[in-house]
Formats: sequence, structure tokens, C-alpha cells
Amino acid sequence: MSSFGERLLEAFGEVPKSKIAEILGVKPSAVTNYLQNRVPDEEKLRRISDFTKCSIHWLITGEGNKFVDNKKDEEIELIGINFDGLPPSKKKRAKPFIDMLNRELKRIADDPD
Repeated sequence: MSSFGERLLEAFGEVPKSKIAEILGVKPSAVTNYLQNRVPDEEKLRRISDFTKCSIHWLITGEGNKFVDNKKDEEIELIGINFDGLPPSKKKRAKPFIDMLNRELKRIADDPD
């Protein structure tokens, strides 16, 4: 089975490390750490997935579909757009639901069927 660093290289293809660092908003030394199998935080994983269209589950584990399901991505994107449009007081009220939804999506993704 491949390592996180190997999957990261596969996901980005020929993109130079300096460009990966720019995309992720980190220093090139952080990218070096990721290539040495240090798994980045959730925000960076989302940026990697957004740019490469690779599934976060696949990036972390090497299992499942390599690429995200576009239909599911569009549905999640719509949720994000609606959430972004909320005033801060309503975002605070919606956050527990969003957290629960994220936990459930992770549980579903981790379920071997």
C-alpha cells in the first residue's frame, strides 16, 4: 500500500512543491513534511481535495475511490454556499448541525459497506 506522501505526489502530478505550498498556504518545508508522510490538518486536506479532486478518504488511507463523486461535491458545495451566506448569529446556531453532518459523512466514508 502506498504512503500518504506517495498519494500526495500522485494527486498533484507534475505540480512543483513550491506551487503546492502556494495552493495550501504553507511554506515549502511543510510540503516536504507532508511528502514524508505527515498528514496535514483538515483545512489543508480540503484544499488538496479541492485542487486535485481526490477524495480525502483516499488521500489519508489509500482506500476507496481516488476521486470525489462530483454530484456529492456539488451538494456539499451548495450547503457551504448557504452556510457562508448566514449572519454570524445563525452560523453559530447551525454549527452543531454542520459538525454532526461532518461526523456522519466521515462514518459513512469509513464504512467498508
